[in-house]
Parts: sequence; C-alpha cells; structure tokens
Amino acid sequence: EGDELSYTWEQIDGLSVDIGTASSDTLSFTAPEVVEGTDLRFKLTVHDGRASTSEEVKVTVTPESVIDTDPRGGSFGWLLSLVALIGLGRRKLSK
Repeated sequence: EGDELSYTWEQIDGLSVDIGTASSDTLSFTAPEVVEGTDLRFKLTVHDGRASTSEEVKVTVTPESVIDTDPRGGSFGWLLSLVALIGLGRRKLSK
C-alpha cells in the first residue's frame, strides 16, 4: 500500500547482546563467545501506521571450535594439491 514501515527489534531470550539499531529492518549484533550451541531469540515488530505484526526469530550461536572442525572442510585445498602434483609428474615424464 506504500505505507512507511517502522521496525522494532527486541531480545526475548538467551545471553544478552547489544542490538545495533533496534529500529532497523535488519538485526545486527555481535555474537557472544560460547562453549556450546546457544539459542538467542528476538522479536521483530513491523508497524505501518495503522496495524502491526510481530514475528519471533531464533539465532543459534555456535562455538568457533565447532565451526573449524567440520570434517568436510578443506577438501578443496587437498584437491588442488593433488592436481598440482599430477601436473608436475606429467611435466617430468614428458621431458
């Protein structure tokens, strides 16, 4: 309808974080350091001057060590190394 929208973010559960701009259409905060997966819950309310609606959002913060130990990570680097070794082997064989 072309109405100007206003936004309000509020944290409703989890470790307390500083929400950057609570009146933005985008949620922004610095994730706390955690030792295990931790849920943070926020509520966004959007108002168009006449009516408003709210929606809850759950964000799960994971420890860095969990992110770094993904067993699938790094396989592309190994593939590049293997291709380079094969290329060097072929170069030596053709000389």
